[in-house]
Amino acid sequence: MNTMRVLYLLLVSQVNAQLQCHQHMFSATVGQTINVACTYDTKYRFSKKYLCLGESRSTCEILMDTDGFMKAEYRSRARITDAVYRGLYRGLHVQMTGLQLSDTGIYWVGIDKIYADIMFMIQVKVTEVNAQLQCHQHMFSATVGQTINVACTYDTKYRFSKKYLCLGESRSTCEILMDTDGFMKAEYRSRARITDAVYRGLYRGLHVQMTGLQLSDTGIYWVGIDKIYADIMFMIQVKVTEEAVSRPHVRPVGSPLLTCKGQPLTLTCRSERGTNAQYSWYRRNYSEAELLQSVPNLHLDCAFLTQDAVFVCSAHNTISRQFSEDVFCQVLQPGHENCVYSLTSEAVDSYDCRTTTLTPTTTAMTTVEVSSFETQTGGYENITLHANETLVDFLLRSWSGVPLWYDVIRWTLFVTMIIPIAVVHTCTWIRSSEHRDSHKHHKCG
Repeated sequence: MNTMRVLYLLLVSQVNAQLQCHQHMFSATVGQTINVACTYDTKYRFSKKYLCLGESRSTCEILMDTDGFMKAEYRSRARITDAVYRGLYRGLHVQMTGLQLSDTGIYWVGIDKIYADIMFMIQVKVTEVNAQLQCHQHMFSATVGQTINVACTYDTKYRFSKKYLCLGESRSTCEILMDTDGFMKAEYRSRARITDAVYRGLYRGLHVQMTGLQLSDTGIYWVGIDKIYADIMFMIQVKVTEEAVSRPHVRPVGSPLLTCKGQPLTLTCRSERGTNAQYSWYRRNYSEAELLQSVPNLHLDCAFLTQDAVFVCSAHNTISRQFSEDVFCQVLQPGHENCVYSLTSEAVDSYDCRTTTLTPTTTAMTTVEVSSFETQTGGYENITLHANETLVDFLLRSWSGVPLWYDVIRWTLFVTMIIPIAVVHTCTWIRSSEHRDSHKHHKCG
């Protein structure tokens, strides 16, 4: 089940990347123009693209396409352009001019594809011009943490009237959040403001700003002018969504050369963008992906690495999922404690354990026995010298690409260990010779 879910998420993340327009929501007044800019996977640069109208993607009505079709009522005020010139992809552009109230609705930008078209939904809202109060757009879409700015103009006879922003679906019952007389709800004091740009009686417009947007900021707002009997109000709709995660990147914590000595190494996974991003690590096995853990860091050690493997990290939130580059792990010398492994990835500089480090060896004790000559009156006890693994390891280890200075030090240590053994042996032989000569001399006497 987990395997099928991972494969499905891989497919969904690829579909999301196949067609993307710069925004979902457009607002305008009668007579204005909207422009929709979209990008798509270059493998579809020769496929037909279209714009259709309707709430359902499966039953919407095609208005125009890149093969030349155009409904009669749109011929003089709309166009769709696929900017491909001599095979070079430059993007898709949809434009509608002279907007009418009837143009309000749900539209779909689509790419013709076998079995299932690739489609992106956009929402258009067209309103009449209000001469007394007009803001530059009705609909705002943003991601968590971003900022929206609302610029409004109004009849100059209201330049000394109080202006405000209120929240709620009904203009008669909405809750005032802030006004130009200085009132501000506590939770908005650090991230919102309303400014009426009137200086020395000269009117310069009304400006509303909200920063550090949260998902809870989604809703219907009203910009209002305080007026006897009935306030003048302009509705705006704000939609705040989580920011899609960007492709995560994998970085080693520490030097990758630690792997050549069989030491543990941690890989960390991070996305530069994305709201509430969560991370998971997978091990790829041919067409399957096995979930290992759901944390940003993957700890590698000899006990964990029993065979070659390919690891990949996933970053995801409620609206998107992206996968990192593959990390290839090759086990050069298996072992529960003394292993050798190497990593290959876009984020790891190339290195070779066979030419940059020494192969790990187990520690051993070697006994060297030197016996003296014994006499009739008494002998010297056997002398046993113990040398640690440095001596034998030095003698038996072959060249592995170490620096010259390391080789010099190694030979120096070897000589300093051999000299005491030679001195002891020489002294023992001389004293034994002297003892034999002295014994012969006593017999002759």
